[in-house]
Amino acid sequence: LKVRRPDVRMHLFVISVFLLVTVALAPLSARAQALESPQSDAAEKIIEVRVEKNRRVEHEAIVRALKQKVGDTFDASKTADDLRALWSLKYFSDIELLVQRSDKGIAYVVRVAEKPAVRRATISGNDELSKDDFKDVIDIKPYSILDLAAVKRNLKKVQDKYIEKGFFLAEVEYKLEPVVEGQEIDVIFAVNEHSKVMVKEVNLIGNAKVSDDEFKAVMATQEGGYLSFVTSQGTYRE
Repeated sequence: LKVRRPDVRMHLFVISVFLLVTVALAPLSARAQALESPQSDAAEKIIEVRVEKNRRVEHEAIVRALKQKVGDTFDASKTADDLRALWSLKYFSDIELLVQRSDKGIAYVVRVAEKPAVRRATISGNDELSKDDFKDVIDIKPYSILDLAAVKRNLKKVQDKYIEKGFFLAEVEYKLEPVVEGQEIDVIFAVNEHSKVMVKEVNLIGNAKVSDDEFKAVMATQEGGYLSFVTSQGTYRE
């Protein structure tokens, strides 16, 4: 049986070639890693903020409200903050935040549905009070964005005006009537005035020395009579 001796020279040659290849490739691997990191960071950079479907609200106003800006590294955890900031503007009925990725970076897309604009705010059913009585009460401006909180504040002020005039039973509600394909809306305050609350009788108690008539002569609150609907005498005012 013949045992063949290993060729030591061949082994040394293979090891030398392996070491040379490893040394040669090492700088290339380092350069590849160095290049890979900036490319990865660049891919997460916001290179554009694009606003879609806005009609009245300016692009700059929407971009200014966002927490994430062009040049920032995109952070998905901050989209909730962006949504809250946009909702706080009170201009929109729907908001979508979308991310479009490319080799150059991220396009941050804000897609909105705007609330309609108010074409006009009017009052109906006001037979006893004139429109002049409400000129400083209804402060919703034409072509402003619909704000339901402002509508409800105005409704309360219309009710207060009726109470001031003695119509404690007056009922007021608001209606929203879309016009111009839903892009604009009319706000209507509909009133059911009912009757005034009249003072039927004023009773004074404990006046032994001064008569009722003497007191009633100097009181602002008076008892109603047959002509109260004309003179407003006897109208109850809190």
